[in-house]
Amino acid sequence: MDALPFCKVTLRGVRCLHGPYFTEKKGYPATPKTVGEAIRKRRLDLGLKQTEVAKRIGCNELTVVNWEKGHTAPRVNHLPGIAAFLGYNPLQSGETSAARRMARGEPIPIESPYFCHPVLTHKMPVKD
Repeated sequence: MDALPFCKVTLRGVRCLHGPYFTEKKGYPATPKTVGEAIRKRRLDLGLKQTEVAKRIGCNELTVVNWEKGHTAPRVNHLPGIAAFLGYNPLQSGETSAARRMARGEPIPIESPYFCHPVLTHKMPVKD
């Protein structure tokens, strides 16, 4: 696009390499607090695309997107691939998914046939 209709001069310039446009990456987590943020930081450090990370971890591309955006947390079967990609175990501090859910105030699903509601008074079956 020309500067003015009667002037055929176009302004061009190089931005300073030390300015905020080159030093800051949009959405770059400086101190990751979740597994998804740690994956995003490592991916941006390596200059990889989300599809490449998904292949390395062994999951779907949209799964990586959801982890990075914080919509979902990684399942247990993906943790070995995530640990290999990050170079460390992201849950090494002893944190469990149940503890994370309790901290966020989410209900903890109990998938046990012997779970009874606290209001009910029937006895649980005993295994021999």
